[in-house]
Amino acid sequence: METRLQVNPFHFVKALSSALELSTNGISAHHLGTAIICQSFAKAMKLSSDQQQLLVTSALLHDIGAASDWDEKHKIVTDDHESHIFNHAILGFQILKQTPLFEPMAQIILHHHDRYNGPNPSGAVGDAIPLLARILHLADRIDVLIQPQQNILLQREAITKHILQSDYFDPQLIVVFEQLALKESFWLDISTLSHENLYKESTDLFGKVSLDLEDLIAVAVVFASIVDEVSRFTYKHSFNVANVASALAQFTGHSDEEVKVFYLAGLLHDLGKLSVPSSILNKQSALTDEEFLIMKQHPYYSQRILSMVDGLEELANWIGHHHEVDDGFGYPDRLLAMEFNAGIRILQIADIFCAMVEKRPYRASLSVDEVRAHLMTLVGQGKLDAQFTGVMLERLSLFNQLVDQNVSERA
Repeated sequence: METRLQVNPFHFVKALSSALELSTNGISAHHLGTAIICQSFAKAMKLSSDQQQLLVTSALLHDIGAASDWDEKHKIVTDDHESHIFNHAILGFQILKQTPLFEPMAQIILHHHDRYNGPNPSGAVGDAIPLLARILHLADRIDVLIQPQQNILLQREAITKHILQSDYFDPQLIVVFEQLALKESFWLDISTLSHENLYKESTDLFGKVSLDLEDLIAVAVVFASIVDEVSRFTYKHSFNVANVASALAQFTGHSDEEVKVFYLAGLLHDLGKLSVPSSILNKQSALTDEEFLIMKQHPYYSQRILSMVDGLEELANWIGHHHEVDDGFGYPDRLLAMEFNAGIRILQIADIFCAMVEKRPYRASLSVDEVRAHLMTLVGQGKLDAQFTGVMLERLSLFNQLVDQNVSERA
């Protein structure tokens, strides 16, 4: 693949926003709908281009603090009156402030459930709450009230009445909302399939600046941490796979830049696991057939999300097929060995190796000798490539040292 990656920051944020929307039924559109509403407010209020960009991108990631907690995801769309609604806003702030690309959004997301009249955990009340956070709060609640199975124009009267009866919002923003709510186009923009283009084309985040490979890795570290938090039994798994995949790439003759791409791929390889309920990921016994079917959707969603980003298509292909095996009985595409490339093989072997070396609730980590025997068995069964697996077997002790085996001991 092209290793001199230059990725549009806005497209990358949009793709990662889709990961936050994952459910067992596919990808929903709450963050996207909230972003569209935010842009409508920003235009009506004639905010600067920079402010519009910051508001829309904050909207795309505003519930990041709930991404690894399925109970919290349910609460935040149903219980705005409860005090725990602030939990994910605080966690989102803590997550985002660590990364330069996301740090400007952190304060907005910290306050995005602050009520205009208080009280709020932040202590901010009224105009002391950042303006963009006040807009985001109102937009978020408008989108939550929309019922996707009903025509949106038939809902606007009830939604408008609900918002006007609440005392959570800035009265000046309510005036703006009343004017917007009169327009059919405001509501149709939220629900129309083409609404994505309404802000993608008009919001050129960071102008002509692109994210390079180091920037992408810094952002991927944030999302790898979120994915690994979903299950206490696979804590640090994404980082383990990143370490092993990049080392295997190095030992198979890839360039230094390509080795970094494999590290990035390892960090993001399980992004689609945000579609798998915590109850399945944390189960301490064998999965039922139905639960395993739900588990099997995660590489598909990982690939679909990352394919949205120009420049990451090949990396997405590796990630989407890291659960394929040479005999054609893997998933989700049942590929045969001749359809594999080096990227797929390296991620495939790295993931299998880490799964064996990491501790699980139902077994201890496997010893080096046990791992060696198992890998050789998989090669003999025609499930793994002999050449790439052979490279790992030659350095098995070294690869073993790259893995944090105590992944299941997180408190």
